[in-house]
Amino acid sequence: MTRLTVLDVSHNKLETLPDIFVHLTSLEVLNIAGNSIAELPDSIGSARRLTEFNCSHNRLCLLPNSIGNAVQLTILDVSNNRLASLPFSVGNLNNLRDFRARNNSLRSLPKTFSQLRRLTSLILRSNKFDHIPSQLSSLASLENLNMADNQIAHMDKYISPLKFLVLDQNDFTQIDAGIVQCTNLQFLSMKRNRLGHITENIGQLTNLRSLFLSHNPISCIPVELVRLTHLLHLTLSSTNIQTIPHAVASLSSLQTLELQDCTELDRQLQHAYNTTGPTGVMDYFKQQPKTETQSGLNTKTSNDVTFRPNSKARVRMAATESLLPADTQTVASPQNSEHVVHASLENYCTADSRDIADVSATVCSAQAQRATTKTNARPVIPKKPVL
Repeated sequence: MTRLTVLDVSHNKLETLPDIFVHLTSLEVLNIAGNSIAELPDSIGSARRLTEFNCSHNRLCLLPNSIGNAVQLTILDVSNNRLASLPFSVGNLNNLRDFRARNNSLRSLPKTFSQLRRLTSLILRSNKFDHIPSQLSSLASLENLNMADNQIAHMDKYISPLKFLVLDQNDFTQIDAGIVQCTNLQFLSMKRNRLGHITENIGQLTNLRSLFLSHNPISCIPVELVRLTHLLHLTLSSTNIQTIPHAVASLSSLQTLELQDCTELDRQLQHAYNTTGPTGVMDYFKQQPKTETQSGLNTKTSNDVTFRPNSKARVRMAATESLLPADTQTVASPQNSEHVVHASLENYCTADSRDIADVSATVCSAQAQRATTKTNARPVIPKKPVL
């Protein structure tokens, strides 16, 4: 048993684990997901070569402090358990790159969490957080964060390296400064919040490729979105918008524009969209006189924007100066992981976030593969996509 490197006892009916890990000195991959285990033995920390550990879908109420001794861990999945807290020793896992704790009862993170300087992907979806933990702003490598389905209303501190941010099903009423200061963001999803408007500062996110804001009471779209010259996907379904700025709808990069179930949308614009989709929107605007600011965003005056004669839908725009996921189970080419993600984002536009795989899981799986690749390749656990 001392030569055993992979142990997979997932999806059985185990209620306990034998205290044998002190003898498994070569163990690198451990998968015990999908059992009924309520407690982990302290000897789990004796598996000093362990790099991947999946204990999701069990009945764990706590993790032993000894977990901090498994310092070679790069992937740790504790999702779908009953965890109300994490041990302080988790801060010792300085090689951890992918941490998944979806669907637990977590309200906070230990202070030592800020020590995980190599962490690139963090999934805390479906917990009980009412804030973004301040420790996350210290994580120099964190690129992917999913905190959907919590009770978060504000993000005060920005996380500089973030590229993918999912905050669906929370209590945000605005896109906070902490979000728009994450200027490396490529993917932002805030579906099913309480957003009443989009801040003009959204134009700071010049690297953004995907913006999903459906199922919010948003009433108007700022013309500053025109600064998002790399935007590929824009989802505004089930909002209260009446129209959209011509310049935004005409962004040359835009591939997907979703406007379903916008009951306040201008009737002619809605008809054009229902008839031929985004192409119909483009054709509609080509027939309308341009009434937006003629000098881009370099004016400090406010402008009434009307897109057709005698339109009942008028949007007051204030322009100020200087202002996709497919199945993630298999990642064929880790080097092209970001391409894989963005190629699949179109599916995310119309999908409910509760029913699809987590976008950032694709990236973190690929990164984990790069970090743990050996001569004899083995699958990265968890084997199933994170839902």
